[in-house]
Amino acid sequence: MKTMYRKIFGTVTVALTFFLVMLFISSTSFAEQCVDNGDGTVTDNNIGLMWQQGLSAGEWTRAMHTDDIKIGGHSDWRLPSKGELINLYNSSCKSMMVVRNEGYWSSAPYKTASAWVVDFSNGSMRYEMVYKYHFIRYVRNAR
Repeated sequence: MKTMYRKIFGTVTVALTFFLVMLFISSTSFAEQCVDNGDGTVTDNNIGLMWQQGLSAGEWTRAMHTDDIKIGGHSDWRLPSKGELINLYNSSCKSMMVVRNEGYWSSAPYKTASAWVVDFSNGSMRYEMVYKYHFIRYVRNAR
């Protein structure tokens, strides 16, 4: 009987230790993955991208002109690809940003006078005429 209790106690101890270690690892990995840089930007270290923390809005054609965009001391901002926006939609880093459940322009044109929009209310993609207003979230390579 003593042997059975020792085995149960040992199993519970190992399981509890494993659980606590995994809890610690998951909390520190979020802290390392998403960094609020304190300058209007958030860095996602898992994918190596720095995101504009706030929001802009406008037409796609205006959003494509990033020559005069200066955020956080950087000037190499661009519109994200469709895939980068989908990654942001699924990322825990978006909790550190101002996010609206509406459409965001991607850098991807679609046929004549249209471009792809990622909808942050459900993660879907659609194309819209470039003169329409949607949100803009600029991105740059962080590495």
